[in-house]
Amino acid sequence: MWSFGFRLAPCWAAKKRPSDPDRVRDWLLEQVRTADYAILSIDQLVYGGIVPSRLHRLTEAACMERLTLARQLKEINPSVKLLAFNLIMRAPAYSSSEEEPDYYALYGAELCERGEAARSASNRMDGGRAVSV
Repeated sequence: MWSFGFRLAPCWAAKKRPSDPDRVRDWLLEQVRTADYAILSIDQLVYGGIVPSRLHRLTEAACMERLTLARQLKEINPSVKLLAFNLIMRAPAYSSSEEEPDYYALYGAELCERGEAARSASNRMDGGRAVSV
């Protein structure tokens, strides 16, 4: 018989407003002491949420610093199994800034169309094989 206990991190993000990275870090550092597994959202850990990951103005150094938390978690509890994931940023096919940068209200659909055109051109140049753009 398997028994699972889940502890969900309190999330203080609200659409475009990121969560408080210090509160999330402190909560994880406390919880990992007795955890067997930890599932980490990289978008949450680094940017404060999925929507804030599209809007951030963080430096690369600041992002990398926030990622060091994973190493700290393993130092506190070497036996914890860390599982991490992040989402691939989307480019919606419509113009709206509700969950996107403000410029998407004017240019969202056009940016999507340009991305599709670039992918199509790349596929034609590569003989129709799937390629990364």
